[in-house]
Amino acid sequence: MARRCPFCYEKVHKLASVCPHCHRDMAGQSDSSQKRPGGIGLCSGVVMGLMGIATGALAVILVGFLKERQKWEES
Repeated sequence: MARRCPFCYEKVHKLASVCPHCHRDMAGQSDSSQKRPGGIGLCSGVVMGLMGIATGALAVILVGFLKERQKWEES
């Protein structure tokens, strides 16, 4: 069974105290800290999705407004 180095994220033997890839000390690093930092969590993903939908809707409204304005200026 292997775990991931918290520094280089390479697979390392579960009993290793030093990573053979980046040579950093892994003593004291528990398996619960094996998540990659900076990952997008569920809440962040939902917020980013809603922001994307809002941005798309705003773009559609803006394009519609500009087309109507162009029609209004031509008449």
